[in-house]
Order: sequence, then structure tokens, then C-alpha cells
Amino acid sequence: MLRNIESTNGLIFAESVSFALNARLGRRQASEIVARAIRRAEERGTTLRLALEAEAVLLTAAELDELFDVRKQLGISEQAARRVAAAVRSTLGAKTTG
Repeated sequence: MLRNIESTNGLIFAESVSFALNARLGRRQASEIVARAIRRAEERGTTLRLALEAEAVLLTAAELDELFDVRKQLGISEQAARRVAAAVRSTLGAKTTG
């Protein structure tokens, strides 16, 4: 999964960055900054994070670290996926034994 996320060059984190900037700058300006950074990343073949750093956005390195931390962005999705898989295994096991 991490490989798939990395293959997006960080673009998957654009929404999180937009929300963080929105809190400081308002939605319109945050959207413009993120859209510009996305275009720059795609044009230059770089990551969204590097494009944002070049944009000199109002986010510290620590804030960018947190926004681009895959584990924090996934939230409880791994736990939820494990619960669903366990429920499916349990259901399938009940059908094959019963």
C-alpha cells in the first residue's frame, strides 16, 4: 500500500494540505496554493511536498511532516480493514463447517 501512495508523488495528501491551509488562509486562497503546487509537481516531476516548500506556504516542516505521514492519514482504516477481514473469515468458516 505504501508503494501505491508513494507512486502519487504525494498528491494523495492534497486534501489534507488544503484543509490545513484553509484554517489559516480561507478556502479560496488555500485551494489556489494547492492547485499551483500540484501543477508544479506534475510539470517538474517532483513531489507535492517539494512543490509546497518551493511555494513557501505557511506550514512549518513539522506540520508538513505530519500532513505527509502515511500512518496519520490512514487513521483507523487499517483497523477497520482487519475487522472486516476477520468477520468475512468468520462467516466463511461458519459456512464451510456448518
